[in-house]
Amino acid sequence: MFTAVYAWTPAGSALQALEAMKSNPGTKKGTWLSKDKWVDKILELMETVDDYIPTPERDTDKPFLLAVEDVFSISGRGTVCTGRVEQGIVKKGDEVEILGRGKKPQKSVITGIRMFNTDLPEGPAGYTVGVLCRGIEKDAVFRGQVICAPGATTTHTKFKANIYFAKKDEGGRNNPVMPGYMPVFYFRTCDVTGKIEGMTSSEGSEVQMAMPGDDVTCECELIAATPIEKGMRFAMRIQGVQGVQGAQGVQGVKGVKGLKEFKGVKG
Repeated sequence: MFTAVYAWTPAGSALQALEAMKSNPGTKKGTWLSKDKWVDKILELMETVDDYIPTPERDTDKPFLLAVEDVFSISGRGTVCTGRVEQGIVKKGDEVEILGRGKKPQKSVITGIRMFNTDLPEGPAGYTVGVLCRGIEKDAVFRGQVICAPGATTTHTKFKANIYFAKKDEGGRNNPVMPGYMPVFYFRTCDVTGKIEGMTSSEGSEVQMAMPGDDVTCECELIAATPIEKGMRFAMRIQGVQGVQGAQGVQGVKGVKGLKEFKGVKG
């Protein structure tokens, strides 16, 4: 048995509200000088959403970290990197590091934060923002890197993880996977090729062949140093069967085990 929860949903027109706001940008709810019924309905809808959908808890107490999604060069301003703030809070004047993609760490200072064409004094966890990085050229930052507070994370090429290989009807593949296979790993916004060096079962015995539906512990090595942490979730994409090139399914995983198992960056 369960208790049903019913929420009242205001009926209105987003198009009518948008047109009202364009003709009178100062329109506000319930004010007789600048009131519009369509704007009122949309604002009522958002109030209902706020009442029934809890605000997610954000990791604002941790050091700042943002995964880079895109990079732009703005004339007269500099290089802007966009992405979602995964943890912490970024503020103007903060010193940061740029890590990943096998590149040497770069240091910079945040000189501006924008969201929806609006300047912000800070960007907390959960916000998707653009950060202006002092002294960084556009071609020196790439999607898949992270911008973070100094020491917030480190890059590695080797790690051990529990990996579940999805079945065909789960979006996976029919063929088994053996040590030596080189799939593409996805960490945050980064995609990087890696190699499965070895596999063991939950009992600790060596596995020579993992079938679809198997859950094994894998030792993996990436071709480029990538920011990864203990407990981090990621995905793998493996080629299809019968020589078909391309992704046939994203494999689910359970996370990275033990930073003490990381062997560090090569080269």
